[in-house]
Amino acid sequence: MTNNDKTNDLIKTHTDLLTRCYKSADRSNAIGTACYVAAALCTTVTVFCATHEHYDVAAINAFIAAYNAIIGKLNINCAKKTQISAMKIQKIISDLKLQKIK
Repeated sequence: MTNNDKTNDLIKTHTDLLTRCYKSADRSNAIGTACYVAAALCTTVTVFCATHEHYDVAAINAFIAAYNAIIGKLNINCAKKTQISAMKIQKIISDLKLQKIK
């Protein structure tokens, strides 16, 4: 196996890894956004229940809204970190392609 073949294998492996990173970031971003929407809806229900003096249901919905907001924030942070990793992998691929040209 020549050095050029090894470089081609590394490029293919890193390209596959890059694709997985982008897909994972997209999923995390979508989940985070959905959690934020769910938190907003729960907050709306909380306010509605509180105005109708259903304080027990309002309290439960407030906890659910807080949970969704936390999970949403964690997923958005995960998506950002995965995007940063994807940029690093893209840099490695670029370096490997330059090395292959030389």
